[in-house]
Amino acid sequence: MPLSELLKRNTTPQANKAPAATNGAPNGGNYTPNPKLREEDRVATPDFPFQIFPKRIQQVIKDCHQYLSYPPDFTAASILAAAAVAIGRTYKALYQWEETATLYLALVAPPGTAKTHPLLFALHPIIQANKQAIRDYNMQRKALETAGSTTAPVDKQMLFGDFTIESLTKAATTNPRGISVYMDELRGFFQNFNRYNAGSEQEFWLSNWSNSPYAISRMGRKYYLEWLCINLVGTIQPSLLDEIGKGGRAQNGFVERILFCYPEQVPVIKLRKRHERSDTRAILLKNYTPVIQTLLDKDLAVHGLEDGDDEAHILGFSPEADDILTDFLNDLKNLMNEYENEYIRNVYSKMQTYTIRFALILNRLRYA
Repeated sequence: MPLSELLKRNTTPQANKAPAATNGAPNGGNYTPNPKLREEDRVATPDFPFQIFPKRIQQVIKDCHQYLSYPPDFTAASILAAAAVAIGRTYKALYQWEETATLYLALVAPPGTAKTHPLLFALHPIIQANKQAIRDYNMQRKALETAGSTTAPVDKQMLFGDFTIESLTKAATTNPRGISVYMDELRGFFQNFNRYNAGSEQEFWLSNWSNSPYAISRMGRKYYLEWLCINLVGTIQPSLLDEIGKGGRAQNGFVERILFCYPEQVPVIKLRKRHERSDTRAILLKNYTPVIQTLLDKDLAVHGLEDGDDEAHILGFSPEADDILTDFLNDLKNLMNEYENEYIRNVYSKMQTYTIRFALILNRLRYA
């Protein structure tokens, strides 16, 4: 079944539950979505819960909608992603296991519906910090070359758009605070899968999302990253969603790791005239930027890359929060037990992880 249809299918159990195709396997086999699911079975897209944000961020989202015509769902999701990028590897949430702030986010809407603008707004402080890091690197390299030194300058670039897996892992060793990938059109990201190393790129992104240990051997030197934490953020058109599920990605759990901000309708909003918008974007950025900058200014608790002892700041849950979280995660597990459809079960499984990551991101946003 095309991914664009999978994403709109009803996930309510009970009456509308359809049997899963088993490919001849008994219970526990590799189930695939049933192509005979009824066309009218669709997800009722919920409203974005804007109340989760601090009041200051809520106001930024409202003002971006009122004065800049940004769809509020996209602004809100983009700010979550920007906070995750800014947090990087500096914090972990401790429940019964540790979780980082890693997100894979895709804003989904037709052309001309302002997907890119709210994402660029939310990432603006990070883009500016990234530009400065690249300038500093080039200046240091020029100075070292002039002095006849062969020492490599410190590279603190944190945002990547054109890369190989090798370049990303190298960047992770030089900037252990955390790096991220931003691509305006995620279709290109998936089309370039395995461009340089067939079969390994999907496994890399699966391991990265799971914060698995990663060993690097390069030019006679070995590095060990105790956990990867590379965020992936971008936009995609609904007609191109099927591209994401190709190459086995709809069967290996990769698709279920992606958060799709996919509103039921995104109206094409007319732009405001100059006298109506004034310098609103600059004013809003002035109010918003310090929040993300506060997160960017935080460093690791301990940095010792070559010995594998990078340490994040650890945040635990209060007893009351722990009980609420446990009940919610158990509810998700109950939903998993009501389905034989492996895709839907995997979605609920990944949402357990994302629940803890959302808690960490929102905690840091409130702190900032």
